[in-house]
Amino acid sequence: MSKMVRWVFLLGAPWTVGSPAGAQTWQLIREVRLPPPVRVSVDRYHRIFVGDAEGGIRQYDGDGQLLLTYSPPKVGAISLLEAWNTTKIFAFSRDLQQYTLLDRFLAPLTQNELDPDRIGFARNATLAADDQLWVLDDTDFSLKKYDPRTQTVTLNAPLNRVLDGREYDLTFLREYQNVLFLNDRHAGILVFDNLGNYRKTLPFAGLDYFGLLNEELYFLRENRIHFFHLYASTERTLDLPTQQPGRQARYALVFENRVVLFYGEAMAIYRMEK
Repeated sequence: MSKMVRWVFLLGAPWTVGSPAGAQTWQLIREVRLPPPVRVSVDRYHRIFVGDAEGGIRQYDGDGQLLLTYSPPKVGAISLLEAWNTTKIFAFSRDLQQYTLLDRFLAPLTQNELDPDRIGFARNATLAADDQLWVLDDTDFSLKKYDPRTQTVTLNAPLNRVLDGREYDLTFLREYQNVLFLNDRHAGILVFDNLGNYRKTLPFAGLDYFGLLNEELYFLRENRIHFFHLYASTERTLDLPTQQPGRQARYALVFENRVVLFYGEAMAIYRMEK
């Protein structure tokens, strides 16, 4: 893998931190009020996408200016939002057992319910590189690949070989460069190839979400960002500043010299300067 999606978890207000490249200062550009975000994403052109509990999606530019909005015909919380493809914005709702594909102007391309005869109950789903879907099926506790064009399951990988089916919490999955990363809050981050073959588990339990930056995976724990190199298996950490009382970020996105933090009902955008 070469370039990976540029996400990271960060907290707090403007700060100065130490790094291998030297001290870096974060300056607040804008704070935007918005409905509580349930999922976030960023595309290759640094547009920010925010999904809410009613299925709405807002698109912002890198400075926090609202560009576009999408309101669904049926209300249902977004379980996963993926914008990296840029030509297809993918949104999945577990409540509705439905996925929506939008173009870059947030106009619907298609909206389909998953067939319960082929997918019993999808805990989560995401878009694969070949336009099929990766689906976590709770009914038979499996990872499936589903082709919506033919409405067939093209791959079925039982998960009970690598996870305890009595206790699991699969919160997030993402394919990048023919690798699928699957987060289980109890076991850690499972890694599969594009044929659904299990490769390994990264021992980072207790997470809801993680990010990928170049060749590193990272996550937030105990007021630090932990970086794990996917090939060298080395780790490094970055201390965060003291959090503001009563305020804690749930999500963050990073691209170029921007850091975007998502709080209960706000999005704060920072510029990174050396």
